[in-house]
Amino acid sequence: MKISFYGAAKTVTGSNHLVEAAGKKFLVDLRNVSRKNYRRI
Repeated sequence: MKISFYGAAKTVTGSNHLVEAAGKKFLVDLRNVSRKNYRRI
């Protein structure tokens, strides 16, 4: 299993992690919603 971390330092509120295992690739998006852009539905 290989895990790669993607994201920009001090410019975004979330990050992505690429998980590679058994010939498959999964991108996990761990987004954090910024309060100024948050709208309640």
